[in-house]
Amino acid sequence: MEAHPPERKGDEGNPSEGNPSKALRVPASVAKAASRMPQPRFQSEIALKKERNRNDLVCDARDIFGSEWQKESKRMCYLIQQRPEKFESVLADLRIAIVEGRVRTTKAKYFEDTWKRFP
Repeated sequence: MEAHPPERKGDEGNPSEGNPSKALRVPASVAKAASRMPQPRFQSEIALKKERNRNDLVCDARDIFGSEWQKESKRMCYLIQQRPEKFESVLADLRIAIVEGRVRTTKAKYFEDTWKRFP
């Protein structure tokens, strides 16, 4: 009978010993759990980005309109839902007009007039 050296605990599957098949195995339970994890969906990421953008627009509009926001909030939220890009452009124009002192009426009336002029 040949004498084999005693196996040490933890040496099974050590790649340095030349047994790579045991070192590369992934337990079935781990592989199964990884396959059930939700994958990121492209459409949901776009929707999340749009929702963040809408929230930012509402916050910007609230800051610009100030006390007029209570009267105009429903209309502004509707416009944000319909055309967020146009709303952002008109809001930027309103912000510049306020700084330059071109707003002779209320901010809401100036906004509405600019909304009608923008394509």
